[in-house]
Amino acid sequence: MLTSWIVLSVAIVLIAVGIFLIFWVKKSKKISLIPSGKIIYDDLHGSPSSLTSKKYPLVGKPDLILKKGWKRIPVEVKTGNHQVPKSHHVMQLLSYCQLAKEQYRRPSPYGYLVYTDTNKRFKIQFTYKEKKILKSTINQMRQILQTEKVIRNHHDKGKCNGCKMNSFCQAKIK
Repeated sequence: MLTSWIVLSVAIVLIAVGIFLIFWVKKSKKISLIPSGKIIYDDLHGSPSSLTSKKYPLVGKPDLILKKGWKRIPVEVKTGNHQVPKSHHVMQLLSYCQLAKEQYRRPSPYGYLVYTDTNKRFKIQFTYKEKKILKSTINQMRQILQTEKVIRNHHDKGKCNGCKMNSFCQAKIK
């Protein structure tokens, strides 16, 4: 009887240690993917205030902003089995580059997308070309909000259900 309790206790301890190690390894992977630099904004471990643009209708909270010399580098951490950056993640990061540039009055020439599930990190440039793409996307979004005319670009009912445009979208999947 006593032996079975000892075996059960050891098994429970081993399971607990295993679970701890799994979480520790996942956290270590995430930390190892973060580029070097002084962290000056951290939404991964706290809740700093949102960044707001005076130039565009943008508000956001990047996961991190790093200070690297005179540059301010936003970092966005994502989950999912992605081998290449998703276009909407890139657009989100470009928005954060603009917000960081305005907030700190320092250049934000690039940012990083970090995918923890695939252990990948992508450096995304924020040059004149990307600034034009960001501005065009903001204008398209503004037009959609003003006209309430949404153009659906997918066939995913779950995306439609979670979309903020769902209440007036004529193209939603039912």
